[in-house]
Amino acid sequence: MTMGLPRGMGPVTHQHTKINKCEEFHTPICSPDIDKCCAIVRCAYCMSFIPDGSYEEFLSSLTTIDGVIWSGTINDSLIELRITRNYEGNCVLEVYQDDYLIETIPFCQQPYDEKYVDCRDLSSSVQVTINGESGTLRWYPLESRRLQYTRDENNCVTYYCGNCECTCSEMCAVVYRRPDLSCKVKLTLVDSYECVDPVWEGFCEQGYITVTIFLERDEYTGGCIVHGTAGDKVLDPIEITDCKGIDVAWVFDDGTNVAVKCKDCAECEDICPCCPTIFPPVIGNAVYDPPPGHNCGSVQSATAIWYCSGMQDFFIGAMWIRFRCENGHWVGYFQRALSAGVPNETFGDDFDCDGYTPIPADNDWHRTNLVSVSCPSCENGVLIPGSFVITAPNYACIRPPSGNPPTIKDPDKCITIYGVLDTYLDAYNLGSCS
Repeated sequence: MTMGLPRGMGPVTHQHTKINKCEEFHTPICSPDIDKCCAIVRCAYCMSFIPDGSYEEFLSSLTTIDGVIWSGTINDSLIELRITRNYEGNCVLEVYQDDYLIETIPFCQQPYDEKYVDCRDLSSSVQVTINGESGTLRWYPLESRRLQYTRDENNCVTYYCGNCECTCSEMCAVVYRRPDLSCKVKLTLVDSYECVDPVWEGFCEQGYITVTIFLERDEYTGGCIVHGTAGDKVLDPIEITDCKGIDVAWVFDDGTNVAVKCKDCAECEDICPCCPTIFPPVIGNAVYDPPPGHNCGSVQSATAIWYCSGMQDFFIGAMWIRFRCENGHWVGYFQRALSAGVPNETFGDDFDCDGYTPIPADNDWHRTNLVSVSCPSCENGVLIPGSFVITAPNYACIRPPSGNPPTIKDPDKCITIYGVLDTYLDAYNLGSCS
């Protein structure tokens, strides 16, 4: 009996030994489109656009949910890669720009084909025009680092640490100390061999500082810890849960800040593009003030240290609050805490605010774009504090007994929190404003 090729794997010359769980996944068996083309595809690709005659490179990423379409934006232009079949029944990759088909690339090499792709590597390039500039658009795999399995105290095979099987292949680090030190550097793996513990390293030319980061297993808990050194600074262990999204920071008494995060497709940038002139963290002094004329609880305040990439959660007005800098814009997150066993002076069980009752806690973070932030700044050596206002989204607001939440156009029936931002260094007299 003649054995057929594995489903969707393509010719033998394009087969691989086994799936890479850090970068690939099995496509849904019942998907009518891709089931006839590919069994295994990559999770994500990096995307690059270089205008003709220019050395400037624009970077972005392409991601997929279903293994059929990869999408992403670059310079405000939507790019999509779609696996489908042509009229002849052959598998092809269609490239779309802003919903217009601009090129079709065949799978597997055929006579006279100048370029082709296969299921497990869709890397290629096309000529495009973006914002009036002609240039080359190319995409290539976003690589990661597999983590070796280990054995626990019972000699059973388990994860390297926590529940992690993968981590990033590169990191970005920023070392900052006002007013004389500010450098960013890309950290690469010292050894890419999967059977050794991952160590990243890079060199900051300004200050001649070598940054070294280790990801290890906590010998007591089995969890994941990140630690390292930055010059003469010892970066104490910080526990993490997401090894592919490492994002940690250290602050020292002399005003030195060290921030490290996994690198994606983009080049390393300032850790906080949302507040580029003032290095985080900053002190957030928040106030919940009930809407005038409403019996909606009492005034409450809270203080927390917040970072650009994520606020240390603080509790105010029966809400957990978090800020994040995402794609250069501030967004906020709320989590209701009504059923968390926390004393609830603002919204009690019998709470009644003009006939409105609170939405029960669901332990989920709800995102809101209703955030206004002015960053701290330095003017003539004087620190000018910043400020923020954040309003809860519909599903985190109080709602009438009918169960229909008020529209966001009725913010006084929502929860609005405002506050003042001060830099961490100046708040503790650990640095100068310059």
